[in-house]
Amino acid sequence: MRPSTILLVTILISSVFVTINVVPTHAAGFSISLNPAIVTVSAGGVANTNVIITNNNGSPATIGLSGSSSGFIFVTTQFFPNSVTIPNGGSASSMLSIQVPGPDVVCQGNSVAGPYSVSVTVQGTVGSSVVASSSLAINLLSPPSPVTVSVTPDKSSYTVGQVITLSMTANPSVAAQYSLRINKPDGSLWGSAQGYLPATYTRQSQEPTGTYTATLTATYCGIASSTGSFSVAPSTYDVTISIAGLPSNFNTTLRVDGNQVGMMKGGDVKVMSYPIGTSHTFGVDQYVSGQSGYRYYVQSNSWTAGDTGSYTFNYLTQYYLTLGTNPENITSLGLNSGWYSPGAQVQMPAVPTIVNGSTGVRYIFSQWTVDGVALTQNGPPVTMNSPHTVAAVFKSQYRLLVDSQYGDPQGTGYYDSGSTAQFSVTAPVGVLVQQVFLKWEGDYNGTSLQGSIVMDQPHIIHATWTTSYLELYAVAGAGAVVAVTAVILLRRRRAESPVIKPAPAPSTTESSLGEAKPNESPESITCSSCGASIPSGLAYCTDCGAKVG
Repeated sequence: MRPSTILLVTILISSVFVTINVVPTHAAGFSISLNPAIVTVSAGGVANTNVIITNNNGSPATIGLSGSSSGFIFVTTQFFPNSVTIPNGGSASSMLSIQVPGPDVVCQGNSVAGPYSVSVTVQGTVGSSVVASSSLAINLLSPPSPVTVSVTPDKSSYTVGQVITLSMTANPSVAAQYSLRINKPDGSLWGSAQGYLPATYTRQSQEPTGTYTATLTATYCGIASSTGSFSVAPSTYDVTISIAGLPSNFNTTLRVDGNQVGMMKGGDVKVMSYPIGTSHTFGVDQYVSGQSGYRYYVQSNSWTAGDTGSYTFNYLTQYYLTLGTNPENITSLGLNSGWYSPGAQVQMPAVPTIVNGSTGVRYIFSQWTVDGVALTQNGPPVTMNSPHTVAAVFKSQYRLLVDSQYGDPQGTGYYDSGSTAQFSVTAPVGVLVQQVFLKWEGDYNGTSLQGSIVMDQPHIIHATWTTSYLELYAVAGAGAVVAVTAVILLRRRRAESPVIKPAPAPSTTESSLGEAKPNESPESITCSSCGASIPSGLAYCTDCGAKVG
């Protein structure tokens, strides 16, 4: 037997067909052929072929059979039988059975879907010498269904500090080799991992906030990929409070859940942070006082938030309407002073023409004034475009009462405040015995029948009188003169006529009557007041008017 040459065959699995050149070396007279020489089988299956050995060596020989493979995948060969005896010039056969590895071995790390080429070297040996060899080509098929993978977070959103859990699986469930890459919101790398599916990836969330993207790539008789995303939010949420409509030189109180947290001016913006899952109520002053006649009003002065958000408290300007009468409080207007929004139309009520006040006082409607400007209309409308002071103006009048028991008093009535009232009375009154005006009393002192007084308040004036008997005295005196004259004339007539005297009475009679005194005059009396001689029968002195008797 001639020396033999050893033939080495390597079995290689890859993403492309691999051609292995086998140059058989054998001793003269022996040969091996395979039927079939090419076998197609799925991963995990069994490849079978007939091995035929021919002996032309000139003498019978016993041949041992073996198979070998090398490379990424190793296969196990079995011959039935694994040793044959061949007569000279004859042949013998054996069945070669090869168990091909399953997908878990074949598909791992292969990014191409197959089929794959595998070579097996069959050798015949006599003793330790290889006398013949041949190669079997196996076309290895990948699984009929491609593998799909998924990467899924346990939540769609996390807050900073929470643990992120990503589950990675394959369908069907195979141990595919994977590569995981997680990118930050800006696209830069945040985390990565490698291994075999199924797998779990965990990591604590952190800044920056935003949306993260996880990309899973697996190689298993091809390439499968999947993406998943999740967001990272702050552990707190921000609330933005703004103040509008309020001048920057005025403040409002900011309260959170009823507690004062600070002051805010018009135009201020304040940002506050609160833990996720909490809710808070924000409030401001509903009214803010401004300069005289101005205030600022916000219709809704509270707002509740439980998540990131913003709210603006919008203040509106209001104007104050001061409403009254001049003089003050002389009548009810039926409308009160108060605050009004810009542009509001306020209808003033019509007021009475005459309003009675306290005793002796009354008020006459004069005009309405708006901020001191007179309006003739009774009950005008007022537009609230600024603070306004509106007044119903009345003219004050005071009563003058001229009181007199006699005569014809003039001047009683109402007069404008500050004006001068004229008054008078007539005198004397009566016949013979007269009532004569003496003087004015009360709110005026004077002795003239006419007078005047300034009407700065109600006034009462009394005329006082005295009784005069001068007319009576005059009439009585004139009667006395007539009587005296008559007596004198009578006496003269008697003196001029002869007198026949009667005979003298007896002396006793004359003595009893007595003689007339020379100074006595039975026709007159003497006034006790002035000493004048008063004719007999008069009741008053003709000179001084004193009563006689």
